[in-house]
Amino acid sequence: MPLALLALYFIWGSTYLAIRFAVETFPPFFAASIRFLAAGLILMIILKLRGAPWPTWREWLGAAIVGAMLLAFGNGLVSFAETSVASGLAAVMIGTVPLWAAVFSTVWGQRPSRIETLGLVVGFAE
Repeated sequence: MPLALLALYFIWGSTYLAIRFAVETFPPFFAASIRFLAAGLILMIILKLRGAPWPTWREWLGAAIVGAMLLAFGNGLVSFAETSVASGLAAVMIGTVPLWAAVFSTVWGQRPSRIETLGLVVGFAE
């Protein structure tokens, strides 16, 4: 378990450092686009080598919608923010998303279950 957490910290945290380096050279949304394209190509190659069929047009459409939203609102905005915010601060801010999700779901009448609350406590205690 400690090695898994160490790997998570290193891999997840290095993502934000890599974004910081990328936005020093490329415009933020272009840098995020390159990252998405590279990841998609790598995953497609792996799937094709495993014999997976090509996605249907409906699957392509769904993936395009999700990808566009992630690029415009998710990682794209994080990349944009990292042009003026330290990568460590960006990682900490993104790391609080589960807490905010729990807070807002409670405000809207859906309290986290006991296991979800335990997960939040353990995650933030680390």
